[in-house]
Amino acid sequence: MRNKLILQITVILLSANLYSNVNCNNKFISLIEDYYSFINNNHYKNSLLTLTATISANSICSGNSGIVTFNGTPNAIVTFSVDGGFNQTITLNSSGSFVLTTPPLTSNSTYTLVSISDGVSSAPLTSSATVVVNSIPNILGTIPTTVICNGETTNIVLMASLPSTTFIWNVISNNVIGATSGSGNIIEQSLFLANPASNGYVTYIVTPFNNGCSGSSVSIDVVILPTPNTGVSGEIFVSESSTSQIDLFSIITGEQPGGDWTRTSGTGGTFDAITGTFTPEVGATDSTFDYEMINGNGCYNYSTATINIDIVPIGSSNTTNQIINNNEISNIILSSNNAPSSNFTWTFTASNVNGASNGSGNLINQQLSLINANINGYVDYIITPINNTATGNQFTARVNVLSPLSSESFNGNISILYPNPVKNYLTIENNHQIKSIKIYNQLGQKILAKEINNEKTDLDLSFISPGIYTIQIETENKSINEIFIKE
Repeated sequence: MRNKLILQITVILLSANLYSNVNCNNKFISLIEDYYSFINNNHYKNSLLTLTATISANSICSGNSGIVTFNGTPNAIVTFSVDGGFNQTITLNSSGSFVLTTPPLTSNSTYTLVSISDGVSSAPLTSSATVVVNSIPNILGTIPTTVICNGETTNIVLMASLPSTTFIWNVISNNVIGATSGSGNIIEQSLFLANPASNGYVTYIVTPFNNGCSGSSVSIDVVILPTPNTGVSGEIFVSESSTSQIDLFSIITGEQPGGDWTRTSGTGGTFDAITGTFTPEVGATDSTFDYEMINGNGCYNYSTATINIDIVPIGSSNTTNQIINNNEISNIILSSNNAPSSNFTWTFTASNVNGASNGSGNLINQQLSLINANINGYVDYIITPINNTATGNQFTARVNVLSPLSSESFNGNISILYPNPVKNYLTIENNHQIKSIKIYNQLGQKILAKEINNEKTDLDLSFISPGIYTIQIETENKSINEIFIKE
């Protein structure tokens, strides 16, 4: 056995000498593996040492250095070329990596792997990586100083040498409100003077960005000029029936002299642009008048005097001669067709009646009682329609209160309502034929009107909301008002 071992050692030494003048290759490694297996009495190993390498690179902005990263078999020697030039080598560290910093670049640069070696064996490589160089964007053109008037909006359009460039800007301002930092392709901001009497200044410091690369910043100046002081807008309300001349300067405040008046809306009335006055008339409509000025800088300003015309209301009531029994409640509903939002006030005169009082609103609901129950009485309500500043003509509505002893009461109408309160159906009976029925809510709005022509009827009130209502029952010779409650 010893002789056999000496013989094998001699063979391997001869093999080593045989390959001493050439690169080691897989065949030589196999001889060593074979020998190593033989002396250890193991089977032949099929797997050989594998050499690997990868490469990666980053993107940079023009003029900067890039980073190329090599990874692979620890301590291996990697051969590579740059843009197809001469071969170069680096040695991976014990962790199998190497980071190479390129010189400053102005165009893309490709690093290509050629081979890898561990000093014993080598293997060809073909991978590559490109350091991508992004161009630096530049703002195109010279943007002149922008001059605007107080309250106007900038319109600064930004353009760059590269498409898809975005812009970021910061601001430096003096005596200006509304200038803010931002981003985009247009600076569109409404600028106001903090002190309206002095100029204001804004400098936008704009930087272009493209693919993460920033170009040189550019300063863009904006000057904000004062506008003439035309005062603060105002408004008044006036009746169309007024004949008093209105000084438009009294409606606006704080204005400086020298401006021009222009009527911008409305019809009717008499307008004098020279003196700045307006006189309303019946039929005139709401009107606006602009006080306008242009200063030496060409800056324009205006304020508005608004005159709201109140229509003279024409009032009416649902009845002007109502008849009720002693201790019943009046039901006079007031309205105006030409001025629906009108309100009403009233005073009264009474004969043999207590319970009447002055008041205001759209409904006169008052419980009236006879002072002397043996004779009839009445109340005359003198009613005035009012639409804000406009007052209409007065009209009168009388409520007659019948004595229980009067023939009208004994031989007149007796109405019965039940149930009261009512949930759904209300029954109404009268000893005379009922011609019609009307129901009003507490605002005086009519919510039901129905022809009956019978002495008894049932009303379906399921559709109305809970509340207190007035029912007006018209018979052949009398109008009766009653109150009922809807649950």
